[in-house]
Amino acid sequence: DGPSTPAPTEAPAATVDHAQMVQNIYQAVVETYGSAYLPDMQADDFFMQDTLKLDASWYDAAIVEIPMMSNNADMFAIVHATEGNLENVKKAFDDYKYYLVNESFQYPMNMPKVQSAVVEVLNDEYVLFSILSGLAWVDMEETDESVLISAYEESSKMAVDVAAAVISGELVVEPWTEIDLVRNAIAKMY
Repeated sequence: DGPSTPAPTEAPAATVDHAQMVQNIYQAVVETYGSAYLPDMQADDFFMQDTLKLDASWYDAAIVEIPMMSNNADMFAIVHATEGNLENVKKAFDDYKYYLVNESFQYPMNMPKVQSAVVEVLNDEYVLFSILSGLAWVDMEETDESVLISAYEESSKMAVDVAAAVISGELVVEPWTEIDLVRNAIAKMY
């Protein structure tokens, strides 16, 4: 027998920086919606724990943006669940959607928006929550709630498609420059 050939070795799997992935997803969603992205305030730890009922040990990376004014229902969240906590994170957002639809005070114009909230698990490790109504093409005279819910749901689901494209590598996100960050902060003021 001649010299033995070593068995081929597999390249180690690339580790994912989940905080960067969450940032990339958020950035891609904001860029996709543009001026139609209406959440305008970063959620604080109190909101995360008290309102969303998200235990800090359930996730290691998250961006949650909420409306600053109560007459706006739009909200976006992308959360990377820690091992064994995906269902806990998803349930927290499912429960929050239930609360918004069935127990919270909502202006009549916002009921179809909260009813269209999307809770989606991505790549078996991220949970996305989306009430992003800004891209819905709705006749201002429309009163049929099912038509409104469908239009708002379609707008909210676009965030899921964008996030899936970022996770799969189909959509590559260039990091925001300092100018971009300032521009985005100014845009949120108006």
